[in-house]
Amino acid sequence: MRICCLNDFRNKEVINLCDGTRLGFVCDVEIDLDCGNVIAILVPGDGRLFSFGKCPPIRILWCDIERIGDDVILVRARRMIDDHHDRRDRDDRRDRK
Repeated sequence: MRICCLNDFRNKEVINLCDGTRLGFVCDVEIDLDCGNVIAILVPGDGRLFSFGKCPPIRILWCDIERIGDDVILVRARRMIDDHHDRRDRDDRRDRK
C-alpha cells in the first residue's frame, strides 16, 4: 500500500496527458467524508474571470488521474480542456466588443 499526505500532493506538478499542459501544483483535495475516498484534486485556475478576480480552481476527478509519481501527477482530463477553451473563446469574444 502506498500512502501520500496532502502536503506531498502540494509539491507535485499536475500535467495533462491530453495536450501536455502544465496545469500547476495541487492546491486542495476533495474528500468524501462518509466513505473516506478522494473525489478530486484542485489546481489553481489560470487567467482572470470576467476581467476581474481569479478563475475558480480546476477540478480534476480522481478517476482522471493516470499516475502519481515522485514529483508529478499525470492526468487525462479531456473535459477540462474543452471547458477551458470554451470559456477562453467566450472571454475573447466579449473583449472584442
